[in-house]
Amino acid sequence: MGDPGFPDEVLPISPRHDWTRGRAAIKVHLKPWLGDLEVCVAAVHPALPFALPVLPTAAAADLASYRAPVFCYGEQTIYDPISALLFFDPAKSGSDWPRHIAAILQGEGPCKAADIGIVLAMEALSWGPMGVVQWRMSRARVAQMKAGKWAVAVYGTHNDMISSSASPASMWELV
Repeated sequence: MGDPGFPDEVLPISPRHDWTRGRAAIKVHLKPWLGDLEVCVAAVHPALPFALPVLPTAAAADLASYRAPVFCYGEQTIYDPISALLFFDPAKSGSDWPRHIAAILQGEGPCKAADIGIVLAMEALSWGPMGVVQWRMSRARVAQMKAGKWAVAVYGTHNDMISSSASPASMWELV
């Protein structure tokens, strides 16, 4: 049922969810988004009237901005809802694994969900041959990725393709 003052057809979001009818629930591994969730929780944690014991929260003081050089192909911008950052361990991934992100998140595919990280909230994305990408993440998480020799690349969520060169963790700079 919709709002009592408005007919259902005028509401911006239909109260019926036909798109979920007949679909089985799936299990999705959320570990790839923990870095992004830590940033969100650290930003709002002081204002929350309740604790979040399930999520390992990073302190706001532990968060920092990082920048990495990338060569981007295509014409995406930071404002396109199809761009994300994909962090990965090059030693544990093959060449076409980005096409299998959906399977990886469900526990299948060529690598484990713990071997990737996804950041949807980029701070900056400069396209072109001298491109730069900037994001916010906990220092501890970045130190862990640097120790594991991870890399970051711009990822198109609409086509499951990497749309930039990979930037190894050794090239990431604290802003």
